[in-house]
Amino acid sequence: MQRRNFHLASRCPVCREEVETKDHVLYECKSAKEVWNMLATLFKHHEGPSNIEGALRMNKLHSSLVKEIWQACSITTMVQLWKARNKALYGEKATSTGTIMYMCRAAAYHKSDKCMNNNVTDLEILHNLELKTRVKQLMKVMECYWCVPPLGYIKANTDAQQEVIQVRLDGSSSLEINQINDL
Repeated sequence: MQRRNFHLASRCPVCREEVETKDHVLYECKSAKEVWNMLATLFKHHEGPSNIEGALRMNKLHSSLVKEIWQACSITTMVQLWKARNKALYGEKATSTGTIMYMCRAAAYHKSDKCMNNNVTDLEILHNLELKTRVKQLMKVMECYWCVPPLGYIKANTDAQQEVIQVRLDGSSSLEINQINDL
């Protein structure tokens, strides 16, 4: 309505100080800033986001697990802040910051199936959120070496897998067939 030049006396039902806008309720209100700053601290940031774009861009340099946990926490925070606004608007008991943080933790880990980067920062973030680690499995190292072929043989090195099949021709002799499968 305000965008169409209708002047309304619409105050934020939570803080009762500023004009109620989506950005105010979700990011600028004192209680919203408190929640976002607390969440940002858990994720090793100095301050919370100031808008939805900032919220979804944060943590882009972290592992896929931390990124997905941040997105789940951000969305949960926005939903809970809006529900807190509705409760304040209709005279219900206010939602505490602790309750919103609990909801974030509950939603965060179950929304991701990714793994952490096995570094200290990711580990600290997961510990701050009281979540279990989800470590990447290390690659198995296989020993591979080249050896000289026996006399009378030619060795061809390729990027392929070789399977040796032995075929019996008669009772005393056999033939080896090397089947090569491309990788």
